[in-house]
Amino acid sequence: MTRSNMLTGAELLAKVKEIGNDASKADLLRGCGYVTIMEDGTERLNATAFFEALLEAKGVSGGTGKGKGGPKLSYVTIVQFNGNLSISKAYTSQLGLKPGDQLEIRLCGKKTKRESRTMLTGDDLLAKVMELGDIPHSDLALKCGYVIIKKDGTERANTTGFLEAILEAQGAFGASKVRPGRRLSYVTEVQFNGNLLVGKAYTAQLGLNPGYELEIKLEGKQINLIARGSAEELIKLIPVGAVEEE
Repeated sequence: MTRSNMLTGAELLAKVKEIGNDASKADLLRGCGYVTIMEDGTERLNATAFFEALLEAKGVSGGTGKGKGGPKLSYVTIVQFNGNLSISKAYTSQLGLKPGDQLEIRLCGKKTKRESRTMLTGDDLLAKVMELGDIPHSDLALKCGYVIIKKDGTERANTTGFLEAILEAQGAFGASKVRPGRRLSYVTEVQFNGNLLVGKAYTAQLGLNPGYELEIKLEGKQINLIARGSAEELIKLIPVGAVEEE
């Protein structure tokens, strides 16, 4: 396992500015050294460490409480502050999915107003952080609605999502740019780190707001996302060319 030299302080801020706002967050992390090369040659991006270092470099106070590693799988995913849904390698690897594998996105539910946990963003988030003061990041995340529900029903802080939202609120990554006239492909691809992403363009069609929780159900090589607390299937992710599981 090999770790890159992780930039901090003024060097980190200068590098982020040099790379520019058009770069993806993955490229930002790589360019600033927040990547670990595993023994099998794959990469693991150290997003939480990067966001914490960037906040510290910008002079934002906050505690450094760290959660314990190795949490049990919750089989729950939450719509993030930016409207995206992420399904981690812990689930895709169980289905034998590999980076580059493509899955069709099928939207099953109808768009409706759905109750969700409130995740503060923008000025509301910055104001709440100022109000709470210098407490550990994990506590700030919980109080601002950045929560992951574990399988036993208990909660843990979604610190990475919280730190990213703070930086977004401060304009650290610049305004996001939308390409006009881009048509949805209804296909997602397993990323190099084994994760799957379902973008806001799809979750918005179902009225899924930030904080909305979905259960992850694995069937064959298919992933079903179900409204938590009900049997309503909202999204199916099916390998391209595969037959849908009944």
